[in-house]
Amino acid sequence: MLYITFSAACLIIVLACATSRIAIRPTVHQLCGWKAADYFADPQVIKLCQAIEADDIAEIDRLVAAGADVNARGKDNMTPLFWA
Repeated sequence: MLYITFSAACLIIVLACATSRIAIRPTVHQLCGWKAADYFADPQVIKLCQAIEADDIAEIDRLVAAGADVNARGKDNMTPLFWA
């Protein structure tokens, strides 16, 4: 019985981790040392990229509705889509 209880607890933990939005691995941005401000001049686009990094859908929606340019081209032709 103890084995079944332990197995069930492990399964719950694994499923919770798999569905959580907590980043376990570093993002590409962190690995490459990318900062949105190094690629874009427009403050709204910088905030959009930061919201993308944070996986903050509500903030992304708010910024796009407020007019953030989703097609902005920054340094090295970086775009918010590529940032995502």
